[in-house]
Amino acid sequence: MFKFVPKNKIRHAPVIFLFKQVITWLFGLLVVEKNLIEYPFRLYFKKAYKGSFCFEYFFLPCI
Repeated sequence: MFKFVPKNKIRHAPVIFLFKQVITWLFGLLVVEKNLIEYPFRLYFKKAYKGSFCFEYFFLPCI
């Protein structure tokens, strides 16, 4: 991710990433709990959290 961030904006990148994680988590949780989407394969937290941990916290905020 940091490969694509300009050097003069490197301080802002972690803040933006964490903010995007919060938004993704909130809306992802709502969608999964309302059964609007179902993830076919989950690596972590199979019984505690119905969402995809890797997708919600790493992949989507990076995109």
